[in-house]
Order: sequence, then C-alpha cells, then structure tokens
Amino acid sequence: MIKIDVYKDSLGLINGCKIVGHAGLAESGQDIVCSAISILAYTTASAVQQLLNIQLDGETSPGRMEFFLTANANDQTQLLFRTMLIGFTDVAQQYPKRVRISEKRR
Repeated sequence: MIKIDVYKDSLGLINGCKIVGHAGLAESGQDIVCSAISILAYTTASAVQQLLNIQLDGETSPGRMEFFLTANANDQTQLLFRTMLIGFTDVAQQYPKRVRISEKRR
C-alpha cells in the first residue's frame, strides 16, 4: 500500500508531503498506481522549484519520497499542492486498497 501523509500548517495550508510504500498492483516499473502517484509528486515538486523558484527540503529513495517548503506557503504553492492532492485523491478513490491519504500538522 502507498501511504501519503499531506502536511498542513496551523492555518490549514499544505506545506509538504511524505509518500511511502508500493501499491503492489504489478511488478516494479509496471505498476500504474505507483506511476500515477510518483508523477504527481515529482511534477509538483519540480513545478514549485522551477516555476516558483522555491527550494524544497526532502529526500527520495526507492519506495519513499518526501518534500517540504523552505518558505511560507502562499497562493501559488497552494494551487500546485492542492492540484497534487486532487490527483492523489482521484487515484485513491479508484484504488482504495492501494492508496491511503492522511493529513498531518507540521
């Protein structure tokens, strides 16, 4: 199962996420659920850094990705992060036994 923790600040603004695990739907490199979650996360992280010029703290390793804002959340970061969360939620609704999303405070 892929476990996604979406981190929010005290105002409810998203400031990062942690993704751990594998969907287990298919072999590594063939799993469409893992691919969908990965591309949503990588694209969001890249967009924040390249389009908004905001660095992220975090790390990636096989089966794990996490990233957090190094600056305060703003309207632009929220648009990107909320779009990512919509994508995660859509995938989780189609594959509820493969993806779990939780909200945490940070």
